[in-house]
Amino acid sequence: MHIKLLNSDGVTYGVGEPIVTYLSARIPNGDAFAKATTVKVNGQVVDGAWHFENSDQDIAAAGYPIEGHFRANPAPAATTPFWPAHANIEMDLRTQGVATAPGSGQYFDDSLTLRFSTGAAQISYVDCGALTMISTSDGVQAHPTMPISCGKTDTPTYEGTKVVMQKGEDVPGTNTPRPNGTVLMTGTGYTNVPILWSVRVTQSGEYVHDLQSNAAIGSASTSHGCTNLHADDAKWFYGWAQLGDVLIYSNSGGGTMPSWDGLGDWNLPQSEFNNETPDS
Repeated sequence: MHIKLLNSDGVTYGVGEPIVTYLSARIPNGDAFAKATTVKVNGQVVDGAWHFENSDQDIAAAGYPIEGHFRANPAPAATTPFWPAHANIEMDLRTQGVATAPGSGQYFDDSLTLRFSTGAAQISYVDCGALTMISTSDGVQAHPTMPISCGKTDTPTYEGTKVVMQKGEDVPGTNTPRPNGTVLMTGTGYTNVPILWSVRVTQSGEYVHDLQSNAAIGSASTSHGCTNLHADDAKWFYGWAQLGDVLIYSNSGGGTMPSWDGLGDWNLPQSEFNNETPDS
């Protein structure tokens, strides 16, 4: 059974970036996987556990039906559940040749290592009631308060903690990004509309992006679930944001972002990180 990683070596991520693995087959439980895991923060081993869930349809179709997300237990003095800022993170997953469970007859065929760092603690607070977005870096406001428009009543924006997953998109079949952070968006009533300075925060299609044409920014929520910004603010946020940065949403009238809709790990209680695997 093969394992691969979402994360890449040598990258600087935001403090909300989870460690994510994809598994090529289902496993009875994650105990052996967890026992083979060592994670260090600035050279010190940290305790933690895995949460396993079904992969989204595209990843499952590629042969990886289940994914595991690792969360470290918060340090006693920590004020947030996220990684510390400006830290070095190491993971060693010594699984090669290890049985997925006693008597399973199923073995992992590879071991993995991961080395990345965290940048500043870039956390944005998105208040869909006040129609404002405040972005902070290491606790200091990094940009003037930004007026926004969130999802309208019948397409409300998710609440809870989201993580920057993607900035812009590549031209299909290439490694060349579209210019100006452009994403071709499709939804009810529109197809392949080019939207500038688009930062993805859910798998189901919520973005923080420019929509200068939305005259309701700062006065009403009228979007299909995305967070609309004026052009200058959207361009600034796109340039500032790191993959793995945190956005905390409130007062949208929507439910909490599900853990499986991208990188929604922080919306789960710590008790859900218990090495258990889904039934199907």
